[in-house]
Amino acid sequence: FKATYAELGAYLVHTWGLPDGIAEAVAFHHSPLEAENQGVLPLTAVYVADILEYESVSGDEEQSQLDTDRGYLDAIGRSGRIPAWRELCKIPSK
Repeated sequence: FKATYAELGAYLVHTWGLPDGIAEAVAFHHSPLEAENQGVLPLTAVYVADILEYESVSGDEEQSQLDTDRGYLDAIGRSGRIPAWRELCKIPSK
């Protein structure tokens, strides 16, 4: 198809009639600064969740994209929330 999975997913979401904000979140979850709309949007949730999920699987917060590429979160005034989001995502031990 010569398209990324994000582009194909966004196309499908759009053809299913879901809101543009959802299609945008799918399309730009790896590159949110490229999105037309900026602000705290569904894109923000998907972008942060994607990175936090990767961290939880890899166990690597040191090289996290949240820490090394803060441009989007800085632009929307949310980069200071990263430690709290990490804490909220931890699974409590029994």
